[in-house]
Amino acid sequence: WYFYEAEDKASGCKTNDSVFVDYKIIQSDFDFELQDCYTSQDIFFENNSTNANSYLWSFGDGQTSTDFAPLHTYGKWMEGSVTGNYQVSLEVKRLEWNCESKSTKLVEIDEALMIPNVVTPNDDNKNDFLIVEGIVG
Repeated sequence: WYFYEAEDKASGCKTNDSVFVDYKIIQSDFDFELQDCYTSQDIFFENNSTNANSYLWSFGDGQTSTDFAPLHTYGKWMEGSVTGNYQVSLEVKRLEWNCESKSTKLVEIDEALMIPNVVTPNDDNKNDFLIVEGIVG
């Protein structure tokens, strides 16, 4: 609410009124984490944005996504290591409000090799075999 008062200096008449202003804010925000059971190049992006309904991710490696919370794999295993720093950005919009916001974070891939720490050979089709990902031969 905004309140104001006006006075006519010549006549001394005063008046006051108020107005309610409803403003819209959207905020781009995200976190990321390595997903267990995946390789060290598979990063899950958690979207913490508010009031947005359109999403554009740029992963810093030339790839993009419009998913709300994507899982992104950096590189292809058979092409070798993709260790390095990647500037990831999330641009969010709310078209009917004509609003947008953008956030950027640095993702560091420092391992190209993933060795699982659990092997359960019990024929349940989960972790039955030891598979080392990321070896280029």
